[in-house]
Amino acid sequence: MSNLSERASELEDRLVALGARNCLLAADLPSSDIGRHVAAQLTRCSTSPAANCAEARCSESPGHFIHKMKVCLKELRETMVWLKLLVLLKIADPSAVRGGGRGN
Repeated sequence: MSNLSERASELEDRLVALGARNCLLAADLPSSDIGRHVAAQLTRCSTSPAANCAEARCSESPGHFIHKMKVCLKELRETMVWLKLLVLLKIADPSAVRGGGRGN
């Protein structure tokens, strides 16, 4: 496997792990209206980058690759906003937010 292919696989694996950690974090949020809303948003935006990265890896053109990677970045930025909000709302332990959920 080429170095570039290995790096792409590593990135995809890290994005999958990020999504999984944030799903676990979301599962631990309170079942209040706010907790459910943030959990749903966090789950959606933090799992999207891995799927878009996988799709970018088999893109049909450089433009499609760039578009998919931009979507990854957009979703990662949104993930950061929801994580910051969790801390400000005090509905998640800041150390869990930094670590991305239970089991870390």
